[in-house]
Amino acid sequence: MVTLTYRDDVDWSPRQVSNYLKCVREWARRKGIFIHYVWVLELTKRGRPHYHILFWLPKGVSMPKADKQGWWKHGMTRSEWAHSPVGYLCKYTSKGIDFDSWGKLPRGGRLYGHGGYTPAMRITRAWRVAPAWVRELIDEMDGVKKVGVYWVNRVSGMGIRSLLPLTMLAVF
Repeated sequence: MVTLTYRDDVDWSPRQVSNYLKCVREWARRKGIFIHYVWVLELTKRGRPHYHILFWLPKGVSMPKADKQGWWKHGMTRSEWAHSPVGYLCKYTSKGIDFDSWGKLPRGGRLYGHGGYTPAMRITRAWRVAPAWVRELIDEMDGVKKVGVYWVNRVSGMGIRSLLPLTMLAVF
């Protein structure tokens, strides 16, 4: 698990964690490995953001220190082995569900993210999160993509219009 913190003199930007993860993915690509990760954004009591990132690495592989690599220039990092990753995820995601702090979330901020999928895993994931009626019409191996109101078969290019009308709700 890696924790990314900010120095007090650094302003937060949503691209900073993306840039860090891009460096990690590039390192993994050079090593010839795929890594999976899940991250959560947590705000300190003072409202300063910091990230907790869990990486699943192949056995025998250790990540280099982000500070030494220059991957995180915005503060400090701490790396430690997570012996109970599900427990860590539950701990940090439950901390992030403080609805009062959502208003303090910096503009463009997301509370969590995940990635590191192989191309085949991305195709499977997209198919599995599609509605059941789409999964009945499009084979998992073909792949599916949502484009506007259409679900598109990636192999044939055939688009199927969503059967459900779009409804806009206004809250007054």
